[in-house]
Amino acid sequence: MAAALLTGPVRPGAIHTLTGPRSYTHEEIAAAISAAGRPVAYVDLPVPEMTARLAAQGMPEVAAHALAVMMRDMGSTDWWSLTTAVHDLTGRPPRTLAAFVAEHATAFGA
Repeated sequence: MAAALLTGPVRPGAIHTLTGPRSYTHEEIAAAISAAGRPVAYVDLPVPEMTARLAAQGMPEVAAHALAVMMRDMGSTDWWSLTTAVHDLTGRPPRTLAAFVAEHATAFGA
């Protein structure tokens, strides 16, 4: 993907939103990683609790709150829109989550 962007024609101001072939919930992502051999679970924390936990780990509170809100919103597949950018830039369809996890299984502890 980076090679396609770096070697292709320059389009000043172009924004490429890269997506897979479909949207996934946090729970689906956790299940896919678990299937690769490393059990993980997504714990859906309320925004105030997640903000407090991130701030306790040293993240500035305003950033912690923004991240907590973003994570809450991203958990809904309705939040995401799919694009054709991966295919447009590379000529290949985007990989599925399962294919990505399988390709990087060692990174997930399998």
